[in-house]
Amino acid sequence: MRPRKTQSAAPEPSGSTALQEFLLRNRDELARRHRTWYPSEGLVVCAHHTIAWTFGGRTASPWGPVPVVVGGGDAYVRAAVASARAAGCTRVVISSEEFCALDHAAIRRLEASLRALSDRVRIVAYVRRQDLIAESAYNMEVKWWATRVREEFDEYVRARKDEPDYARALGAWADAFGVDGLVVRPYDRGSLDGGDVRADFCRSAGVGAEGLHFADARANESLGPTTLETMRVLNNLDIANAVHEHIAARLLAYDAARRSPRCVLFEPDQRRAFLARFEASNAHLHAYGIDPAVLTLGAGTLPARNVRKLTPEEFAAMFTYLATPA
Repeated sequence: MRPRKTQSAAPEPSGSTALQEFLLRNRDELARRHRTWYPSEGLVVCAHHTIAWTFGGRTASPWGPVPVVVGGGDAYVRAAVASARAAGCTRVVISSEEFCALDHAAIRRLEASLRALSDRVRIVAYVRRQDLIAESAYNMEVKWWATRVREEFDEYVRARKDEPDYARALGAWADAFGVDGLVVRPYDRGSLDGGDVRADFCRSAGVGAEGLHFADARANESLGPTTLETMRVLNNLDIANAVHEHIAARLLAYDAARRSPRCVLFEPDQRRAFLARFEASNAHLHAYGIDPAVLTLGAGTLPARNVRKLTPEEFAAMFTYLATPA
């Protein structure tokens, strides 16, 4: 049994959403070829958010109320293992970035639940440079209908309460599962197996990759500089969820057709100052086999921010594009 904990949903086909879609899409092949089960119990779309929320004691989520079941998170785990056994599988993969939000007590509850069913539990965690997480999270929360962030990026960063302190978070998981029970990997293309987190996860979790479908379809794409600002402004309007999703899809199509650059939301000095806050904590990642250098900026010129307020003429042009049938 190998639950997975990941830190962030990335905007390219190499982050948690793409990995979860990969596992769900390959569910039958994983079971048939590798005796590995990606259970339906606790799934929200393609990730086991409900399991994480239940262990964390949450009763509400962006998707609505968290389903309450007798036995709580433990009931979900037992049901997932039972369905794996019924499918003839010997390994269970549970995946949700929401596991990152669990406190010590919740992690201990999860550990007790897993250990009651298996003495072989492995936690696979990916760490990504914190400034890139902030940019990616902002982009996703502006784009997504359930969050609809309206504030500008600087205000968003100042208000964040969940900045990733990896040493502290991993320490809590190591206390429960032991350092040897953790596989910590850098979310860095140069360090990933084949430059792809999906292949890297298969290797790290001991899951065979033979016969699996590694499609290049993008998942959880980011908006570009102009479309991100357009969506942020439109988030001030009372738009139905379905309409919001349609607008986001049209804006992504706009970026694809024009090959829009990736958003840069930090100014260079602001980025350096932001990362400096994590330098001391990141230095402790040696204990988990991570070279802190992968979380530093390194040498070279940093890009300038390319997201700004649109002029009335620019916004009118974007509104005209959205009002034109696809």
